[in-house]
Amino acid sequence: MAARENSYVPGMVVSLFGQTNRAVILWVSNDKKTLGIEYSEPVGDCNGYNALKSEQYFTCAKNYGSYVSVSQVIDTYTPESLGLMSRFNFANGIQVGDVVKISAELGLGIVQAVVGDMLGVKLGTAVGNSDGSHLGKRYFHVSHNMATFVKAGEVKHINSESLLYKLQKIVSAQQSKDHDPQQTTKLLHKMSFSEN
Repeated sequence: MAARENSYVPGMVVSLFGQTNRAVILWVSNDKKTLGIEYSEPVGDCNGYNALKSEQYFTCAKNYGSYVSVSQVIDTYTPESLGLMSRFNFANGIQVGDVVKISAELGLGIVQAVVGDMLGVKLGTAVGNSDGSHLGKRYFHVSHNMATFVKAGEVKHINSESLLYKLQKIVSAQQSKDHDPQQTTKLLHKMSFSEN
């Protein structure tokens, strides 16, 4: 039996009318009538980008995502009830969607999954060692080496306000009349994400 409209939450697994594949809810519209979902295989029609709204509401691999009306939902499950690991837990106060600094070599990334005390992190460049799988289980989909799994205690949580403030400083420096590309590079290297 489907959940009531106001009870759909990210992390919930849904079955849809006319489909054999279950999907995980990654996004719920403010009016609770539309769900952004991710399939476990490429049977969707997007990567989280909503072409009708020209917005990226969630991120997944190409053709693994879709936007559906809640009226298409015929049943809901918790990941645990299906014997699956939920990717929407917390580890050391870090949750899916948070930005973390992993190391000087790997840089920053966005948490895509929380598995026990491990974080699945999507990276900005192919310097990782995963495609979203860990120990034989798939938690999310990215290109080869665009992710890594690390212990939550080994990363630094980046406060989003701090990150935005520092990025604004870089943008302002680039927009100034006296813009010096070497100065921007120095500023990037000096950026210290010490605020929590």
